[in-house]
Amino acid sequence: MDNDQANPINAGIVNAAHQPCVLLVEDDRSARRFLEVTLQRWGYKVIAAADGLEAMKLALASPI
Repeated sequence: MDNDQANPINAGIVNAAHQPCVLLVEDDRSARRFLEVTLQRWGYKVIAAADGLEAMKLALASPI
């Protein structure tokens, strides 16, 4: 799989006029940061949380 196929934005799966948003929940700090940076490079707005409780608070505070 080449880079364009691995990247949903380049593959045309998401609308370029609308920045998709992802709520990322991962308790491992380094994994969370890696995923956050990768998703941002692919054009996603990322809201990151370390656990489910934090994710719920973030989701309720800002509609995704």
